[in-house]
Amino acid sequence: MDELNLLTAEEVIEQLRISRSTLDRLLASGEITAQRIGSNGALRFKRGDVESALQPRTTVPGRGPVTHGQIRGAGGFRGMKRG
Repeated sequence: MDELNLLTAEEVIEQLRISRSTLDRLLASGEITAQRIGSNGALRFKRGDVESALQPRTTVPGRGPVTHGQIRGAGGFRGMKRG
């Protein structure tokens, strides 16, 4: 795996502007994934996974959480009344 595409926990915290406890919650919920590498089991995060976590999310009834790009790509909120 290319080391340039891997981030440390500290780099993820800085990039996402979150606390360590928030990162731990994201890991526990599966919203972001990491691999343990080396003999000390250090966490490393794929850059693409972190970039995906940066995407704004919206909950769509019947579909669950989706990114704003998925909504636009699917033609928006069809059938939903605008306020």
